[in-house]
Amino acid sequence: MKSKQKKKKSPAKRVTQKNIGAYLSPFSGVALEYAPLHATNDCHIVLHECGYLPACKGWNFKAVFSPFWRLYYNFESGHTIRLADRELSLDPERLVLIPPHCIFDCQGASSAPHFWIHFSYKKSPHTIQKSLLELIPTLVELSLIKRLKALWEDGSPLPSENNLLLGLALIHAVLSREELVWMSSHPSSVEKAMKYMDLNFQAELKIRQIAEIAGLSESGLTRLFKKYLGESPQRYLIEARIREATTLLQRTEKSIDEIADQTGFSNRYYFTRMFKKTTGQSPAEFRREHFQRFSAIDRSIQNISQHPILKSTKLKA
Repeated sequence: MKSKQKKKKSPAKRVTQKNIGAYLSPFSGVALEYAPLHATNDCHIVLHECGYLPACKGWNFKAVFSPFWRLYYNFESGHTIRLADRELSLDPERLVLIPPHCIFDCQGASSAPHFWIHFSYKKSPHTIQKSLLELIPTLVELSLIKRLKALWEDGSPLPSENNLLLGLALIHAVLSREELVWMSSHPSSVEKAMKYMDLNFQAELKIRQIAEIAGLSESGLTRLFKKYLGESPQRYLIEARIREATTLLQRTEKSIDEIADQTGFSNRYYFTRMFKKTTGQSPAEFRREHFQRFSAIDRSIQNISQHPILKSTKLKA
């Protein structure tokens, strides 16, 4: 009997990923993905995503409000970051470091070579510093950025230990700058409370309940939050709820009442008041300004909880 020859499988084709922006998730869908949100390690720095697009087009994401750090560097002008009080151009003369819980708009109608890193760090910037930090890049930082950029010259690289270490080296170099002023490291009790609120903000949480999770009294929890985060646990919880609300307003057609209920607010009136206090706009105003962009995005993306990892073994043919 003649042995049957096995047909060779055609190599899997790479699927072109959509840049869906990184809001609550640190993954945009077009970069190397490392650790998910809330992952921890011994050095308290977690690299989530590192990416470079040689011709980044349509870099327009409104009201970005995320629970992780961002580092941006552009090799050419063309993109800007807009906050409530100022507008900053991304260009080769500066690094831009953005702490968590900072609301800003990404604007980039023209194409520009764009590099970024998303990461988490246990410490918080001191309240005396601006919410968005402009830094003149050092030779060491530029060298690391160029080495990471080189990995993308021939297409999307696969995750590797070398890529990870280069990304972490850049984060360490930036965070070790003498001009950055830090609050003291968060105690484990504060970390537990933060994580619990981030994952359960939609529930009817009481500060007493959160304090019990953290192993503290209510007054002790409030004191530590103000010491290490510069805000109360109540305010941190409201910001977590508002982050989710901005996503629902932009990407769904749910009513204001439904969104208020789904994000843990007792009623739409309290939700509207807190939303405007945080973002400067009412929920209705925010939706009118920002919903149109996301109505054009494929609805299937809305239900993705974890974006595809750019590994050849996990790409569909």
